[in-house]
Amino acid sequence: MGHGVTALGIRKLCMRFQETGSVANQAGRGRKKLTTPKTDSRISRMALSNRRASAGDINKLLKDAGVNVSDRTVRRRLVTVRLRARVARKKPFLNVEQRQKRVAWANNTKTGRQKNGKELFGVMKPEYQSSAATAFGTSVDDLEKTFFRSA
Repeated sequence: MGHGVTALGIRKLCMRFQETGSVANQAGRGRKKLTTPKTDSRISRMALSNRRASAGDINKLLKDAGVNVSDRTVRRRLVTVRLRARVARKKPFLNVEQRQKRVAWANNTKTGRQKNGKELFGVMKPEYQSSAATAFGTSVDDLEKTFFRSA
């Protein structure tokens, strides 16, 4: 036969095909899941509601609700819904200098005033002005009159 295929394996496949009409694995074989789809969704909801909860914390809540599974099972169920083992970090507070810069930026852009003293209604980079003028069927000067006005 060669290539890792044995005569016994071929014979078993032929017998399975004669009995079932297919060589695919039969449904219902293998270990049954300990959790139901409802429990799986409950685990993911618990993890999303408290991003800092560990698998052990979630498991304690499940045991209080009458579901007896291991911490490892909780971790496997979280991995299946793409919630990997990561700890959510706290966002650092802004220091005084960062707050002052943020306020200055907000005051500068709130009215739309820029360094050149013109009031800005739409931000358009100079390299895109000519293509925008072509798209609108007008000149760059007309676009500037439309989007900018003197303060």
